[in-house]
Amino acid sequence: MKTKIGLNAIKMVVLVAVMLLGNAVKAQDHQRPMPQQRIPDSTQVVKMVNRMAKKLNLTDEQKQKFVEFHLEHFKQVKAKQEEINGTREHNRKEMESLRQELDKKLKSILTDEQKVEFDKLIQENRPKREEHQRPGRPIR
Repeated sequence: MKTKIGLNAIKMVVLVAVMLLGNAVKAQDHQRPMPQQRIPDSTQVVKMVNRMAKKLNLTDEQKQKFVEFHLEHFKQVKAKQEEINGTREHNRKEMESLRQELDKKLKSILTDEQKVEFDKLIQENRPKREEHQRPGRPIR
């Protein structure tokens, strides 16, 4: 009889411990840092800008500015990734702010027609980015 009560007590303690551990793991998931975005190198940035240049009919001067703006943007993203220590939501907002700043700079050198095409390009690429996102990751 003593062993049956002893086994039931042990089972109850183990069950409570598992439940508490599960809640602790779930709570930590929200505090876990965001996965770092892969930062393209200058060659990749140039390729990306060249693809955009064809669709937007960018001039050589605009292409050069696009490259400069993107390189600066990714430098800022890398710096933020190294210093980030907030919650996922805070980190996501900071990265979104950097992206919006980049978009604003890019649009500042575009003609009105190019701005319309730029917005279309962003909308076309958004679903592609969503496919590559893991649950809970921000979408640009």
